[in-house]
Amino acid sequence: MNRDLYAEDIAETAAAADWTELAGKSFLVTGATGSIGRALIDVIMERNRTSGDRMRVTATGRSRERGKAVFGDHLDDPFFEFVEYDVLDRFPEGRRYDFIIHGASNTHPVAYASDPVGTIMINVMGTKNLLDHIVAVSGGRFVLLSTVDVYGEGGESVPAFREDHCGCIDPNTLRAGYPESKRVSEALCQAYRSASGTDHIVLRLSRVYGPTMGADDSKAMAQFIRDALARRDIILKSDGMQIFSYVYVMDAVAAILLAIVKGEGGEAYNVGGPGVRLRDAVSELCAIAGTGVGFAEPGEIEGRGASKVRHAVLDSSKLEALGWSARTDLGAGLRRTLDILRSE
Repeated sequence: MNRDLYAEDIAETAAAADWTELAGKSFLVTGATGSIGRALIDVIMERNRTSGDRMRVTATGRSRERGKAVFGDHLDDPFFEFVEYDVLDRFPEGRRYDFIIHGASNTHPVAYASDPVGTIMINVMGTKNLLDHIVAVSGGRFVLLSTVDVYGEGGESVPAFREDHCGCIDPNTLRAGYPESKRVSEALCQAYRSASGTDHIVLRLSRVYGPTMGADDSKAMAQFIRDALARRDIILKSDGMQIFSYVYVMDAVAAILLAIVKGEGGEAYNVGGPGVRLRDAVSELCAIAGTGVGFAEPGEIEGRGASKVRHAVLDSSKLEALGWSARTDLGAGLRRTLDILRSE
């Protein structure tokens, strides 16, 4: 990773955010070593470094060693701690956080197919355990990082999903474990709100990409980016005619930082950009990387976990009304991602 370019990305995101109501607050971030969690924490810690806002961050993940590798720059900071924690376990009682950002989840096709039960339980039981913690300590805003997948297939009749769209998902498939368990997680938030008065918002994220994507990420865009970095043909494993929304990871972080303060309790907010045809995204990446395109069938496990959705575009006007906008279009985001991930 080109650490100087990544630091620029972090600094620009931190400088653009409104921190007025976040100074001095405490954050618990689950799934912290994932793409979004890592970027979010880096932005918060950058703000601490430059402003003295004294925000406290507790990052959690299932591997202490991975936590040390990802957050080595923060481990000696008194306002940061990494805690080894599996969201399938009850969260240790006694400590209250102002914001709990729940990002722990299996989020790519190989994980859906190789760990289908875990995919469901991480979403459902992880959400329940954290909501139980909020009830036990009497407060804190819960931020559920959900997904465009809760809507299922859009098609020509639904050019862009609004938050009140009910979606179309076949639950009798292996792949349905991920979107259906995210739906249950959202329903759990509403149930706890009614039963215990908890405060929450839901962010439904489109396909997030960027330099913090994991090396084991089997999502199509992550594979394309790895191909581009290796300067080999980018391999499409479909006809590429699908139309999706994408969002650069730093724009997703900006959405979280805005919504956790300005979002209305109990509401869901879409986070995404305009629809882009998959093969057009690949063509853009090929042009940047100077590579060609190849085609292949997905492997057995990958194919079992792959989405069959052909059209899934998000209408983000509800979040935009709060003041958010995607600052990075797909072409610029892909170029930035490659520039950062190329070795120094």
